[in-house]
Amino acid sequence: MADKLFAPSSLSDSVEIDDCWNRVGNYGDGSCPLLPRHIHCRNCSLYSQAATAILDRFSNQALAAGDEAHATPRVDAGPSRSYVVFRHGEEWLGLPTRLFSEIAEHQAIHSLPHQRSARPLLGLTNVRGRLVPCFSLAALLGLNTSGTADPASQRLLVIQLQGRPSALLVDAVLGVERIPDAAHQAPPATLNRAGHPLTEAVADWRDRRIALLDADRLYHLLEQGLN
Repeated sequence: MADKLFAPSSLSDSVEIDDCWNRVGNYGDGSCPLLPRHIHCRNCSLYSQAATAILDRFSNQALAAGDEAHATPRVDAGPSRSYVVFRHGEEWLGLPTRLFSEIAEHQAIHSLPHQRSARPLLGLTNVRGRLVPCFSLAALLGLNTSGTADPASQRLLVIQLQGRPSALLVDAVLGVERIPDAAHQAPPATLNRAGHPLTEAVADWRDRRIALLDADRLYHLLEQGLN
């Protein structure tokens, strides 16, 4: 996330989001009573919640603009679910938006004593003053990566699974996508044989094939990674 979150006034329908960081926070007059505790607005939960809401709205507006640009009549696709879509290596993946606490920039990951390099657990990283376990998504999914990821685009996906925070290191984040249930397909047999234990469905969406990951299976793999 950039140091300064753009003001909600740049979005036409975002009046309910209070950009307190621009009024009383680091980018305003500094009078916020929470500042002494958080030091910077980006460490405050209100800031991260606003960022998530703005990201969701911005993505929806961009998708709507794309639909209008193609001048294609819109068809009701039925029920849909919201996913955060991201990339690791050449794979596009999605996790349910409800799992996310925030999306953070890549930061220091501290390895643990006697840690084996083959384990999915990379170490611990600091998220708002709290150390949380950080996992290699490539190791969890059995992905082969070239090791040429750009650190500037890498992100930490901070998720909550059964009340426990964890961070996943990924190469890039596309944003929030609402994918119709009708677009879900069973994973190809070749995908399962390739070692993708978390994929519950695939969806061809916005010119990309996205592997949609199962949250329960992910929880069990993260539990195993801690042991």
